[in-house]
Amino acid sequence: MPQDSIPVNLPRPLPNTPWDAVKQAAVTAFERANSNAVCGNPFGTPLTWLLGDCTSRPNPYQQFSESVGFAVAKDRAVAVGPAGDLEADGDLPIRFTPALRDRYSVTVGGVEFNDQFDLVKWSNTRPAPYVDVAGFAKNVVGVSGAGSSQYDTDFTSTAASASIGAGVASFLKAEMPALTGEDIEEILKRTARDAGSLGRNDYTGAGAIDADAALSFVRNNDVQRSRQSVKSVISKKKIRSAVDLKGNRYWNFTPVGFQNCPVAQGDLYEFKARVPYSQTFSSTPDVWVRWGKSNGYNSRIGQVSYFNPLIEGVRVVDADGRGLTIRGYYWEADFFDSWGRRCAKDQRIPKIPKNFNIAYTAVGTEGPPPPPPLDASLSGPTYLDEGEQGTWTAYTSRDGASYTWSVDQGSGWYQIGSGPSVSWGQDYISSTIIVDIKVEASKNGETASAQTKVTINNNGGGGGGGGGCNAVGLNRICLAASEGSFVLGNVRAETHTNGSIHVSWEAVGESDLPSEFALQHRADSTAEWSTLGTVPAGDSMSTDSSQAVTYRYRTDELEIGTHQFRVGLPQDTGSPLRAVGNSETSNVRRYTKPVTAEIAMDEAYRLSTYPNPVQQRASVELAVKERQNVSVRLYDLLGRRVATLHDGPLPAQELQRLRLDVSSTGFTSGTYFLRATGEDFATTEQITIVR
Repeated sequence: MPQDSIPVNLPRPLPNTPWDAVKQAAVTAFERANSNAVCGNPFGTPLTWLLGDCTSRPNPYQQFSESVGFAVAKDRAVAVGPAGDLEADGDLPIRFTPALRDRYSVTVGGVEFNDQFDLVKWSNTRPAPYVDVAGFAKNVVGVSGAGSSQYDTDFTSTAASASIGAGVASFLKAEMPALTGEDIEEILKRTARDAGSLGRNDYTGAGAIDADAALSFVRNNDVQRSRQSVKSVISKKKIRSAVDLKGNRYWNFTPVGFQNCPVAQGDLYEFKARVPYSQTFSSTPDVWVRWGKSNGYNSRIGQVSYFNPLIEGVRVVDADGRGLTIRGYYWEADFFDSWGRRCAKDQRIPKIPKNFNIAYTAVGTEGPPPPPPLDASLSGPTYLDEGEQGTWTAYTSRDGASYTWSVDQGSGWYQIGSGPSVSWGQDYISSTIIVDIKVEASKNGETASAQTKVTINNNGGGGGGGGGCNAVGLNRICLAASEGSFVLGNVRAETHTNGSIHVSWEAVGESDLPSEFALQHRADSTAEWSTLGTVPAGDSMSTDSSQAVTYRYRTDELEIGTHQFRVGLPQDTGSPLRAVGNSETSNVRRYTKPVTAEIAMDEAYRLSTYPNPVQQRASVELAVKERQNVSVRLYDLLGRRVATLHDGPLPAQELQRLRLDVSSTGFTSGTYFLRATGEDFATTEQITIVR
């Protein structure tokens, strides 16, 4: 299959009626009866399909190809074969060689020196698009012949050049036994010398084998062979619709319980996805994908199916020091029985992209990755009252950048400041307006920008005073008093890498500040609110109470999942509180509407047990990054399973608490092992039980 071909067969119509199914079966039987089929019908009629089973003879070429492919891809063997020789008249005779049947084998063409001692193709090499590299094919000394006096006999053929390729491949395997045939093929191609014309050609492939360069490539670099899951899906699009998959090997992925529904029709999707390295590189390495497992589907050929990049069409389209970008394909298929009735819908074959596990080999220098490209983002209010000052802060992927802030009120950009933060507001507007705030960051010639829209509400001016209480649609609280007003708002929650959340809010007014602010928290929208603490009015981030002042509260490390926060004012202020926009009342306080933040997982799983040692009961906390089936079992020192805590699906990014009760008489004091196994991880934790 060409490197860029799409794994799809020509469409064949699905049976729409019972008679269509009969006709299709008749055609299939006739085709098989007229292709040297071995049938169970004693009368030898083409209507064997009515009388008995009919099974085609095994194809020896296909069996040979599959054997080579599995030996190379699964068992880490290396298959090296000749490209084949042209006959004297230039014909291309059929040869039973791995090169003709399997793309995993290293296919070696021939080279020789011309009269000027230039390296050129050997003229009798069989040209083919599957030729990988070339070796000397003319007058090669070998050990052919009988008797010690004939050990120096030379011979001329691509069989001779293939023996050179096999010898170099054995050197590479001896240097690093973990290398597979796929790896060795890539290494030979990437270190080959051009023979004749530059670049690849059908006679010499990537060029002449360079044994020294190939060995140096392995010895002088870090070789990272790993299997990582897709981190993010960049894009996907449908490229084929309603394709009949019967006859295509994908129909083997019959859903469990629907084995009598072998007819499949699917939509083909192309996707791009990002896969991180297990260890970063200081610069972009050489990288290629290998045969890797894609588990999770039952098939008629066994319980584990293999995700073969040469068949499925996975390609590396980009790479850097942190990871690689792949392009691949998957199906969304519906399954039907022989009468055209649908049995299952939207089965992903082999998987949805985010569940792909990609096996790759990367060769380079491991170490700190190159600095990321400069990017920028900003945070700050998206709503201001007329006369109110807002503060915006810029964030960049690299330290030491310089910043320029600008605003556009509809008549063009003008600069309002520089530095990582800027404050700005607008007075004396005739109506509510929407403006754009933009920051531009630059460092070492790179530039990046980010911007946001801000609504400024016309309230008759007043710098956040009495007019501020007339604002509507805000997540704010306004305290009305005879001497002025006070407004609380701009509540934000930002997640930090240590698992804590920073909650901030602003307060502005003409009256005195309240004595304190209360911050409440709940795990999600269904949980009960609890008070994290109070912040005295004097503990602000700024000192000028005539302008908006900022307060901040940092939580302790929180569990993964969704968290909500709200800020409240006491009602014992001597003046009534008037809610502006969305606010809530609870007991003796008026609270702003909740703001939400997420604590996400970076690792594949989290597992912990408390207490440990265990006397009676313990809590096992488990979370997984991606939704998957997980089993959690307890084993004793003899390897016997003594308890199952969980066996089934776990949702993504949600902490699960499993109960381990050892108070029953079945447990004795000693050492046990808690084993958690998912689709993309497995871990064991030692537990001590004390009775």
